[in-house]
Amino acid sequence: MNKKVLYLSMMVAVLLASAVASTVVIAEAAKNKHHGKPDVFTRRITESFAEQSASHDAENHASHQAMYFVHPVEGKVYDGRITFSSSKAVDILVYHDVTGADTTGLTVHKVDGRSYAVTVLMKDVTSGTVDFVGAGILAHTAASDPFTVAASVNAIGWNDQAHLPNQ
Repeated sequence: MNKKVLYLSMMVAVLLASAVASTVVIAEAAKNKHHGKPDVFTRRITESFAEQSASHDAENHASHQAMYFVHPVEGKVYDGRITFSSSKAVDILVYHDVTGADTTGLTVHKVDGRSYAVTVLMKDVTSGTVDFVGAGILAHTAASDPFTVAASVNAIGWNDQAHLPNQ
């Protein structure tokens, strides 16, 4: 086969693949828009680490221990998965930013001037894998003894239209 024909064939294949990929991305963005996600993600977290817990930074929780897999950031909602092992039994908590909302009947932690409703995804566990959606996710214990966590995180942070910082 002639080099020019081979080159042109390869270029056509690349252009077709790009068109298909663009169509898939546009379709996925349109689908996600119906689920409250904007078209563009703003932060991707993909990492493995080992970290020791510290005093929990929520108001009136200083005697507790916590280790954030994904620390809450104002105006972001994360969608992802964590896999972890902990040296001590912990609860896996997800935060939902409810700052300014009626929180009657909800368990709320106040961190850095924001209010977060708490969902307990796992209780008294030393390892596991869990999917989550929320403003942040952490390992937590009411005990004051530190613990160590090894974890892998894969998450995307989206703009939370209800809680974007004032611009």
